[in-house]
Amino acid sequence: MATTTSITTYAGESAGKYVSAALLSGDTLSKGLIEIKPNVKYKQVLKRLATNDILKNAGCDFDPTSTVTLTERILEPEYFKVNLQLCKEDFRSDWEAESMGYSAR
Repeated sequence: MATTTSITTYAGESAGKYVSAALLSGDTLSKGLIEIKPNVKYKQVLKRLATNDILKNAGCDFDPTSTVTLTERILEPEYFKVNLQLCKEDFRSDWEAESMGYSAR
């Protein structure tokens, strides 16, 4: 039988730091490669702009042959769960080392 790790709540002074660090530390988010849309409760419409051939060689002539396409995507939150087993002792020394100072094990 697998070992069960149970953390029932993230509360208290340090809770926000743990949760936000875990959620925002991935490469895609931390490097700003995608935009975070906070607090979407039900739905949000995202406008998309697609263009082709808008860059032309410099010159005196105007060539209006490019195209612009406007579309929309719906952002709609859904409930998901992650089935994962972790041992909290593997993380405790990293998460609490700063607050414990040199007494961390």
